[in-house]
Amino acid sequence: MRERGHNRPRMLHRTTVFSVLFSVGALAVLSGCGTDSKPREELGASQSGLTVSGAARDGTPSSTVSSTVTIPWGPQSLGFRGTLPDALAQGPTALTLTDDGRMLVGDGLNGRIAEIVGFDGKQTLGIRTFASTSKDIRDLAASPDGAVAYARQLTSEVTVLDPEGTVSGTLSARDLPYVDGLAFGPSRRVIAETSFQESFTLGSAHAPLARESTLLGKKQGIGQLSQGRLASVIKDDRGVITLRIHKGDALTAFPLTEATAARLIGARGDVACARLEHADTTATALRVTREVQCVNATTGDIVLRRELGEPGEYVPYRELSLGKGRLVFMKPTDKGLVVITWNLEGAR
Repeated sequence: MRERGHNRPRMLHRTTVFSVLFSVGALAVLSGCGTDSKPREELGASQSGLTVSGAARDGTPSSTVSSTVTIPWGPQSLGFRGTLPDALAQGPTALTLTDDGRMLVGDGLNGRIAEIVGFDGKQTLGIRTFASTSKDIRDLAASPDGAVAYARQLTSEVTVLDPEGTVSGTLSARDLPYVDGLAFGPSRRVIAETSFQESFTLGSAHAPLARESTLLGKKQGIGQLSQGRLASVIKDDRGVITLRIHKGDALTAFPLTEATAARLIGARGDVACARLEHADTTATALRVTREVQCVNATTGDIVLRRELGEPGEYVPYRELSLGKGRLVFMKPTDKGLVVITWNLEGAR
């Protein structure tokens, strides 16, 4: 399927290799995992405005694991339902980090956004309700001053909350194709990110943009790098994942490594992070391993590379969140939600 008037690059989607196994026709999906059927622009030096840099370099990462905590499931904690004969496991769907160091989790089974206190090991672990929501909460994003936006599974509306958790208003994303995530721009303007790795500004809760302004303001790339840069990832014909940095019409490319699929999970300051998945289809049972790589968007140096292991009880919609100076990963296990925090210089 082709967008009218455009040849889209072959983009990598949020859907994980692990999750497609539960879909009808999983083998057909797996054969083209991480891509769609659209024509892809070739990454070559002749492409207008494109700079192709060498492979991202493993420097000496200053990033370290600052903490690992487990939040038990329970009536006074986060909601969790294990796998049933006719349903997959369910639990927290997404997390986001505020600039003042708070971690917010979409706790859909309890119909709320939960604030996790002490997730970084600096305080006693605890949970409080930040705001009540519908049970189909899907994705979360936080602005620099603490406002929060969340998307739902069953509607195209985006709800915006003030820093105290009170509803400020709603925005509509119904005219956008395949909204995949949320972000904030200046003045609490909500940005919808699509699975084509394009950004559309919806406006703020009190000043929504007109439909035409939103569509005409489309930008290639997602994330919020410094100097107005955006980021995206693609997979070339050799199976190599490449990080692309967009600034206007200019494009810089940093090849990473071979992988089955990848997804850009955040970009901030001078750092862009991607989750990579590697599927071993040679064994009798499919095995998927995953990793996260964070790259300096100016030099191409890898500032963090960590194994994520195999998926847990289920794969949250947003399991990794890049915040101010840190990257946080959550993994649902049978005993609770494991939260790992890495300090990450450059993500300012």
